[in-house]
Amino acid sequence: MFTLRKGRFIDKNGDIFIPVGFNYHPKTVGCHLWKKWQPDQIEKDMAEVSRLGFNTVRFFYSGKTLNQKEANIMKLQFQGSKTSLK
Repeated sequence: MFTLRKGRFIDKNGDIFIPVGFNYHPKTVGCHLWKKWQPDQIEKDMAEVSRLGFNTVRFFYSGKTLNQKEANIMKLQFQGSKTSLK
């Protein structure tokens, strides 16, 4: 959790947090991340991201993903993300 103070992100210890990151999708499925969920690949990628010193990763949705009527598919995908993103 971060707070914003004088235009800066401050972490729970009172230290300035500078986000360093990028947009992400697994190389094995590209933009089809939410349709072809691969938690093992994402776990490996996030370990590498951490090892390289990044502290911020942005997952994104396509318009098709946001507008799907299959609510159960979206629910399963979010449950998978809670498992894989720690």
